[in-house]
Amino acid sequence: MIKATVLVPLNIRTGKPEILPNNNIGDKFYNEGDVIEVAEGAMGENYKGNNLWYKLVDGGFVWSGGVETSGSPEHINQLAGSPFSAIINYSKDAFNSIPLNVKSTKGIGVKIAVIDTGINKDHPSFNNDPIIQLISNVTSSPAGVDDKNGHGSHVAGLIGGRSVIQTGIIGIAPKSELLIIKGIDDDRSTSATNINLALKLAIDAKADIINLSLDIANSRFNLIESEINRAIGEEIIIVAAAGENNRLIENGNLFCPANKAGIIAVGSCDDSFIRSQQKFNPKVNWIIPNYSFWSSYNKTKTYETERGSSMATALVSGLVSLIISFNKTKKLNQIINLLNISSLPLSQFSTNETSLLNPLK
Repeated sequence: MIKATVLVPLNIRTGKPEILPNNNIGDKFYNEGDVIEVAEGAMGENYKGNNLWYKLVDGGFVWSGGVETSGSPEHINQLAGSPFSAIINYSKDAFNSIPLNVKSTKGIGVKIAVIDTGINKDHPSFNNDPIIQLISNVTSSPAGVDDKNGHGSHVAGLIGGRSVIQTGIIGIAPKSELLIIKGIDDDRSTSATNINLALKLAIDAKADIINLSLDIANSRFNLIESEINRAIGEEIIIVAAAGENNRLIENGNLFCPANKAGIIAVGSCDDSFIRSQQKFNPKVNWIIPNYSFWSSYNKTKTYETERGSSMATALVSGLVSLIISFNKTKKLNQIINLLNISSLPLSQFSTNETSLLNPLK
């Protein structure tokens, strides 16, 4: 629960979150300056480009644009929905070591296949953008490509969220083309057979990058090996989650398929682990600090924070798209070299900065 102050005369809807034609005719009514108690966020009818509503502790809904919350993001994150006071712009504010002329491309012209739990395409951070293509659902979920879980929407938001309203998410590459393939079930369980089908679809759709914020058992790699090799042969860049902290050390057990040749492996580490002077597995390409990143979510939770190598992988996929867009290259070694030039050694890590860290630099 958080307290919020009413900014304008505001209707309260006790039935469902929808706009009424005039103020002071709702089921209830608040005046400017009234203090209300918010229980959670919810998606409702769009008004002035904002369809985030607040459900009140004592019941009913009010439009979020008409109130001002005072809680910190961490506090607000305990709610079912997570409102923002401003746009979170990863494209602008993260990875300050990446040259501005590279970041300014925003990934235009690059196709990124996101193999995950689907997407909440009605989310304001995606704005029903026509270059977000819903390719297919290869799972048994009756929801189709719709993201019931939230993980896929979170990953897609970090890569290419493109909010055009006053609150929301702008991803690393907001002008990239997202190819959404639902290959992970609604409960986040992963089937190598489904991932193989999803990889085939991504390759056939001519993706430039395939984002794999997922892992499978090493013993099941043989089920996807042929499509992985086909993607590499067609110069499609595969970015995969390698794991967190101890998984990344020299003798650690990296996630599969990030542990395989020809795949960019991305890990995530806590601040103390980054400073621990561990010797890292030479297969790990980059590390992102293990922070809780805000991003888009499902229809129940409008925004949410998540952490781990899934999120780190999404951020690096966005960075790879910037390199492809700017340098017009799809050669894996060239992309790695170009990003390594802009990456930071672990010794230059600064707390609370989203940086591209090279564990071998």
